[in-house]
Amino acid sequence: MNSKPRLQPVRILLGVIGGLFLAIGIWIAVAEFDVNGIWAGVLVRVGSMLAVTCLAYPHLHTLKSKSSMLALGVLIGLLVILAARPRLFPFAFVASVVLLFANGILRRLASSMK
Repeated sequence: MNSKPRLQPVRILLGVIGGLFLAIGIWIAVAEFDVNGIWAGVLVRVGSMLAVTCLAYPHLHTLKSKSSMLALGVLIGLLVILAARPRLFPFAFVASVVLLFANGILRRLASSMK
């Protein structure tokens, strides 16, 4: 019996895209192209966020069973926005708390109606 855990294609895709963004961002920063300096920082931040999401994918998969797919997608989207624009932290924090609170209420209402 094979006891090795199998990698999900989504996890592999997140890792590849995250690594690609990191590599391109570091390459732009080191090569010092004549582009706006913000692109290197954004690519490095978003690439590292996607790489961390790839590493945390099994835990996110268990979180998916406890919350809706829409809430999880919006939460990951907020994390990517937060990685690109750190000054939006208050907005992202309030939005994620409201989202998770509303998700909990809606799941309780849906289970009580069954």
